[in-house]
Amino acid sequence: MANIVIKEDIIEVANSVGITLTDKEIEWVLACYEDAQRQDPSGTWDLVVEDLCHQAVEFRNDPDDDIPDISHFHSDGDGDDDTLLNFMG
Repeated sequence: MANIVIKEDIIEVANSVGITLTDKEIEWVLACYEDAQRQDPSGTWDLVVEDLCHQAVEFRNDPDDDIPDISHFHSDGDGDDDTLLNFMG
């Protein structure tokens, strides 16, 4: 069974490392969490969320890029190229 995180978990982790996320960024972290945890099974949930928060800030700070639109992508959990994280690069 996958670990489940909620919006408040993401906000707490982000705040603990001095990051304030937008609602869109929080939704992106929520959408990417399961795949990120699967790709790093030894990572604790909070470290996986922290890494995703930093990735969201990287998207925000890159004037040529925007956070991926999660409505066009899905993950079927098999780890192949349709995962959100593979899309992100």
